[in-house]
Parts: sequence; C-alpha cells; structure tokens
Amino acid sequence: MSYFLAFSYNLHDSSVSIADDERVLLVLEAERYFGTKKMACTRPQMEELAAAALRYCRIPAEAIAGVACTAYRNEHLPEGERDCAWKDEKRVEILGRSFDARVINHHLAHAAIVHAFPGVRDVAIDICDGGGDFGDTHKTYRYRDGRIEELKNQPIHDAFSSRFYDVMSRHIYRRLMCEGKLMALASLGEPRPEMTEYVRRHLYDFHHKDPEEMTGILNRDYPVDDYQRSRTAFDLAAATQRVFEELRLESVRALPSNSEHVLLGGGASLNILANTRVKTELGDERGVLVPPCCDDTGQSLGALLSYCHEDLRLPITANMPFLGMSDSIADSRLSADDVSGELIDFLVDGGIVFLHRGQSEIGPRALGHRSIIALPDRKNHDLINHVIKGREFYRPLAPIVPRERVSDWFDWDGESKYMLYGARALDRTRLAAEGICHYDGTARIQTVSASEDPFLHAVLERVGEATGTPILINTSLNPRGLPISSGVAETRAFLSQVSGLGVRMFHEGELQGE
Repeated sequence: MSYFLAFSYNLHDSSVSIADDERVLLVLEAERYFGTKKMACTRPQMEELAAAALRYCRIPAEAIAGVACTAYRNEHLPEGERDCAWKDEKRVEILGRSFDARVINHHLAHAAIVHAFPGVRDVAIDICDGGGDFGDTHKTYRYRDGRIEELKNQPIHDAFSSRFYDVMSRHIYRRLMCEGKLMALASLGEPRPEMTEYVRRHLYDFHHKDPEEMTGILNRDYPVDDYQRSRTAFDLAAATQRVFEELRLESVRALPSNSEHVLLGGGASLNILANTRVKTELGDERGVLVPPCCDDTGQSLGALLSYCHEDLRLPITANMPFLGMSDSIADSRLSADDVSGELIDFLVDGGIVFLHRGQSEIGPRALGHRSIIALPDRKNHDLINHVIKGREFYRPLAPIVPRERVSDWFDWDGESKYMLYGARALDRTRLAAEGICHYDGTARIQTVSASEDPFLHAVLERVGEATGTPILINTSLNPRGLPISSGVAETRAFLSQVSGLGVRMFHEGELQGE
C-alpha cells in the first residue's frame, strides 16, 4: 500500500489531506485540530498538523510515497516561489524528509475537487474567491477525459470576485470574515436600485483599493451604527447580495454551454442564494456541482486529487463530506437499526440532541455527523440559536428532510445533500416547521437519502411518523466562536456548558447525558 500527503496554507483554513492508493483517508483542517476558527498555520504548526494527520491514520512518515501542496502563502517554499500559475515541482522538506513535491495553483486546487465526483465526464468550472496566486480572484476551467484545462477569462471575470462582498461585510460588521452573516442579513432588506448601482460602479475600487480605504468611503456614503437595527445595513446587504448573484450568473453564462455539468468552487460558492439562481438558470439540462469544501477548507484535498488523478494516474475516491477527524479512523457507520426508540421519543418530546458519530464533516457545514438536531419549531430555534449558540436573531437554522419527501415541503425537486442551496418553503412548511424558515421564506435545505445515510434517514422517517413532519433542525455542533467538534471530549465539554437545558448527546448508538 502506498500513501500520499498534501498540505495547504492559505490566508485562512490551512489543512492536510492523506490518501492511500485507493481512497482519501482524512482531510484534517487546522481549525479542528488547534481549536481556532479559520486558522492559518505557521510552518511549525503545519509540521504538527501533518504529523497529527499521519498519527490518526496510523501511517509512519517513512511510508509517504509522494507529496503535493498548493503554492499560495506556502511557508515550506522560499518566499519568491509562493505563487504558481499552474503546476510545478519543487523540493520540499516536511516531516523530516525531502520530497520532489507537486506544487499547484490555488484556484486549480479548487477546480480539482471535480475528481471527487464519480461518473462526471465533462464539466465547466467557475472558481471565485477573494484571492490566490498573483492576487487572482477568478479562474475558469474545463474538465474532460480525466484532465483539467484552463480557459480564458471573459470580460465579466475581470470584475468578478468576492472582494466587494468581503469589504461590505467589514463595513457593516466592523470585522473580518462575516460574509455568511451578511448573506443572512440581506433577507431583512431590499436591494435599492441606487445601492446596487453604487456597488456595481465601485467594483473596480473594491477589487483594487485597500479595504480600509474602501470602508472609509462606505462610512462616508452609507454610515451604519448598529447593523441589527439599521435599515441602511439591511438594504446595503441586500444590494450587495443582489449584485453578487447577478455577477455569478453572468460569469456562468460565459462558460462553454455544451458541458454536461457546471462546478462552482472557491469561497464565494458558499453563497447559497447565488448557487440556487445558477441551478435554476441551468435547469434540468445541465447538472450543478458544488463541493461541501468549496472554500479553502478543500485546498489540500484538491491538491491531493490533482496529484493522484492527473500526475500519478491513480483514480482514488473521496467519500465527501465525511473525511474529517474523529477519535478513531475505525469509527463504525451507524445503520437504520441503530435508531433507538429512546432517541425518537426524546426528539418528539421536544428534546435537543448533540449528534456525534463517525468521522466529522469537512467544510463549514454540519451534515449529520457533528450536528445539533431538534424538532423544527420556534421554541427550539430560539433556544438553539440564542441560548446554546449565542447567535444574532436573524441567523437561520437549516432543515434536514428525506430526499424523496423534499418536494412535499419545499419548492425544490432534487438533492441538496451538502446544504448549499436555498429553497422556498411551502405554506404547510411555514406552519409546521417555523423554526427552519428564514425571513425571506427560504431554507438552506439538506436532503438525506436512505442509501447514503440510512441512520439519519430512518431518524427523519420515524420522527415524521410520530409528528406528521419529517423535518428536523440541523445546525453545526460547536459553541459560539469555536470550530465544529471533532473528538467526543469536545462535544462533552460543550454539553456541560448547556447543562440544565435538557440537551442530550447521541454517541456510539446511545443517548447520553441528562
């Protein structure tokens, strides 16, 4: 058996990935190991992270046959070599060994996640984020015959990035990395025409000027004191969201129109409303792919897949999204038979469950392995959102629903297994599941099929039999300000913080706690 390692630094969300010659074994995000959200590693921390990944997989360093990495901000490379236009080969010292490592471009690593989707043959790829090698924010590619080729950017792409979204969120929230909050805030506002025109007119400035200079201009033109009470903040967020959706649509329209699929990647692809508009635009003729780790959390995985598939011609598989760390890589997969009557009775009676099972999810969404689940009523929404997680009033909680029942409750037909689309809730849903409906009437749905997750699907079915509504709240298993839980000790520590609220943990087939 051969083993391969990949690592990625980035401005945030550093990670390490490990594979054997058949499959990806682990994607270890720095934030999950060190306990600091959105963490970017120093060189010593990357060495520690790589060593921890190998220990978890029970692989000695001398067993590593090959190494790949991304170039962007890579402290294992000389400073003058931390940008790469495509692919390169560099001598890299890591884990006390020297490797002729495959080094790849930041945006190419995003695109290479296409190798994790089995059965796709022809994919047009649109990557958008806040920056990468040489300051690039947007690239397009095409995947055919098992390989990726870069396409020439069209004029729209020169103005298309997520930088304006980042700067606007800095202006409204007075801190970094609040883009997800801005998307939620947008549901409270209206995209005033003068504001959308303002954002479009300043796209070049958002892209090229220093963010502090742009926030100064925004403070002059659209001052915001309290974003939770400001109509200006609500409408400015809505205008920013509207412009981003329009730009993403324009960008996708410029892709080759004869590909079977379109893949959206880069951190900007966490924007579920834009993803939904793209999916609607393309209709049933072309499939849309959005990886669960479309942001920088997937960079080392992309580098690993590119290296194995295209350079080594080794078609390894990746069981997305459950490739993260747990207490043991040998954690068993739960089946429908592991759904106990005690668990269902507790949920039906209004209890809140910390669901901890198997390897954790990769990427920013909890998808049933490290989730907080509960009946989708307003009481549970408020208790989870405001008390357990300490979030703002306008932040939504997501629903999980059986794949075959989704169109009974939402204006949606198809899967959304990575929680990366927004669907409009039907009238019956707004009455029966008020706790998962956002202010704009949409919900960030996760669909679950019996074949892919028999345990969670059975939970939903049995809750539906008891209540008439086969829907549960699903939000990430983490306290405010901390990453999603990896090990059971972290989950138990979180559980102790909410003692007295009637919360219990489901782990190893048992309902534990109060």
